[in-house]
Amino acid sequence: MHCRIYIISLAAVLALMTSLTSLYGQGLVSSPSQTVRGEVLTLDGAYVYVKDAAGKEVKLHTDQNTMTMDGTKVRPGDNVTADVTPAGHATFIIKQDGPATDNNGRQEPQPR
Repeated sequence: MHCRIYIISLAAVLALMTSLTSLYGQGLVSSPSQTVRGEVLTLDGAYVYVKDAAGKEVKLHTDQNTMTMDGTKVRPGDNVTADVTPAGHATFIIKQDGPATDNNGRQEPQPR
């Protein structure tokens, strides 16, 4: 009896995984995103280059669908938080008032 329940449960999980994979491929389910926090280095056309808390330069693609706070444009030197898709597209960029922080809220070390 327990073996039959286990097999039915396993089949259900496999069917769900197959369905979700199909939906991801069709763009019907959003893929996971990541949060990028840091200082804007440069702007280049549709791209914003941000130095994150680890010192890594991150290239963010923006377009008319990228949301901003009150339509405010970012400039080099601004500290921002952005939601970024796995493909590198920024779904939103928000200017921050204070210095850039890492994902744990710790302030980014400043160069000396």
